[in-house]
Amino acid sequence: MSARTRRVASIALVVIGCVLALAGGVAFYAREQIFDSDAFADNAAETLKDDQVQQALADPIVDQAIDRGPDALINARPLLLSATEGVLASTPFRSVFRKGARKVHKAVFSKDRDEIALTVANADVLVADAISAKSPKLGAKIPRSVGDRLVELTESNALLTVVRVSEDVRFFGLLLPLVALLCLAGSVVVAVDRRQALMIASSGVAVAAVIGFFGFLIARAIVLSQFDDETVHLAVAAVWEAFFGGLRAWILGLGFIAILLAAAAAMARERDPLVPARRALALATRTPATPWARAGRAVAVGAVSLVFVLQPTLALQIVAVLIGAYGLFFAACELLGMIAPPPARERARRAPPLRILVGGAALLAVLVVVVVVLVSGGDEGKREVSRPPGPVVNCNGFSQLCDRPLNEVSFAAAHNAMSAAELPGWYQPNQRNDIRSQLDDGIRAFLIDSHYGINRPSGPVLTDLEREGTSKVLEGISAQLGPEAAAAFQAIDARYAKRGGEGKPGSYFCHVVCELGSIEMGKTLGWFRDFLQTHPDEFVILFIEDKVSPTDIATAFEKSDILPYAYIHKPDEPFPTMRELIEADKRLFVMAEVDAGSGAIPWYHQGFELAMETPYTFTSAEELASPAGCVKNRGGTGKPLFQLNHWVEKLPRSPSTAEKVNGFDFLVRRARLCQQLRNDALPNIVAVDYYNKGDVVDVTQAFNGVPPDTKPSYRNAD
Repeated sequence: MSARTRRVASIALVVIGCVLALAGGVAFYAREQIFDSDAFADNAAETLKDDQVQQALADPIVDQAIDRGPDALINARPLLLSATEGVLASTPFRSVFRKGARKVHKAVFSKDRDEIALTVANADVLVADAISAKSPKLGAKIPRSVGDRLVELTESNALLTVVRVSEDVRFFGLLLPLVALLCLAGSVVVAVDRRQALMIASSGVAVAAVIGFFGFLIARAIVLSQFDDETVHLAVAAVWEAFFGGLRAWILGLGFIAILLAAAAAMARERDPLVPARRALALATRTPATPWARAGRAVAVGAVSLVFVLQPTLALQIVAVLIGAYGLFFAACELLGMIAPPPARERARRAPPLRILVGGAALLAVLVVVVVVLVSGGDEGKREVSRPPGPVVNCNGFSQLCDRPLNEVSFAAAHNAMSAAELPGWYQPNQRNDIRSQLDDGIRAFLIDSHYGINRPSGPVLTDLEREGTSKVLEGISAQLGPEAAAAFQAIDARYAKRGGEGKPGSYFCHVVCELGSIEMGKTLGWFRDFLQTHPDEFVILFIEDKVSPTDIATAFEKSDILPYAYIHKPDEPFPTMRELIEADKRLFVMAEVDAGSGAIPWYHQGFELAMETPYTFTSAEELASPAGCVKNRGGTGKPLFQLNHWVEKLPRSPSTAEKVNGFDFLVRRARLCQQLRNDALPNIVAVDYYNKGDVVDVTQAFNGVPPDTKPSYRNAD
């Protein structure tokens, strides 16, 4: 065999060996950690230690309990969540869960099931017992048969087929690593210069490890991108770490060993460990001799730049791995060089095949990253979404609204929209679903309360009593939630006020006080911004109960990048039509209840100079439906906008009462009565509790003259 043939064969065996080592290592890991029932069950149980996984699993259990139990349960959702999460984190439950996961794993691979579900029969008993320990009365209300069917894996043969095919090829986890080892050993045996071949083989394995690590990061990013909900996203990240964190460690360990071998082989030839870096830099900066080579270099540079633009975090991770890998190589070379200096005659020899291998592998890694980034799409930061081409056909879902002025349109509204049961920490919530769901369900006006809060590492966000005034806060709690709530607030404040250092002050949306539920203002405004970006023909109204100063409100809006959508209404001028507002992309109307800044903030309007309202404190449905429920309140009379406050102020809050008063006939009768008594003023903002109960969206559709069977049509700008 000629020297040239031996060199080619050695390089070919290195390439094949590195590819098989990477594929075989992944297959071996999957064989031991994914396809083994005991290891799978252990990993599954390990995920329950993560707070986000606990919350993601607890949410549906608690929702099921609330749906099946009495009304009062929704007011204690934080307590239910806390107790359920405690159960999920407990050793007894993890033991039960581990057994269920092992049973599911075996069922998946038994090839005789079309529907697989993880069932833990004692979950409802454990949850009820945990809640009863904290509140016997509440525990007695927990319905049984809750939480016994925790995770439904699939009802489709497709996923099971994929899993079973993967199981059928598990033997590759043993075969491929063995073949890879033989190929790498063979590359050294057949080489002309075996020391050089050892350096090339070990460097190739190190490059394969780097590519494998990039693949790990890319796969993780793709999987997590499929989950928009923050809690589920974080829970999936924790599950990924539990199942595949060992694979990352294996890849890094293999790369570390390969780097040490490469360094040992290199120091048998070169004294200076920076020589490979200089050669690589010279190769990258030298102008190629042919047009095709120059074009290839331009494409490679453009691809790398594209990665930094589209996925800066991922790009920085890649750079960190490359620098770290070479740093390890440099350190190993230096130490080995001090221990055993290379012979002088070997110092000047070069290794072109290594340069070609490293350069080609690096280019391959970049191309893989670019392809996946382009397929998965997107910048991790803020998205700039432009309006789609074409005329505005439907305004807030219906063509009938487009040529009407804003004050001749009726908007379905959520009262205390931020106070949502499905968000963590909200006691006595006014809504079941959060603002994102409200927008999806057709709510277009939002009554939200702003407060100053202090975020500390432990406990809930605390109301900033120094900025709001302790006496005023207590008066507000007593008036709206009763003296018992005021006492509970003082107990919570005393418990947490001295914990966690000074804390970070900020602006929040809270109801009465932040200890009973809060959400950061900027985060909420980001939800509205994202909706307006992706729904170019929708108009949204925000009516803020302002405990936060106009200046701080303005700062939060500016930081959220939502102000380009803000409509500025000039006093004494008629409102534009919905079409005009949407075509101008001014689709956000913001009002303050008390202090909008005396005109210093043009887009922040003094609400009750433009709107009038009904009373808002009703103790029964009968009182709500009476003529007294329509008398003038804030804003007096004669304003262009009319807000119909339509809820029963009952504690604990009752979704069933909301369902009654939000029913189509009840709500229409009351709205018509108030319209008649208020000089034929159209109810522009129809605000309700538990909008998902009853027919508030259908009622506003009727007031807008849209036929009852007409479905809204929304244009998207994704």
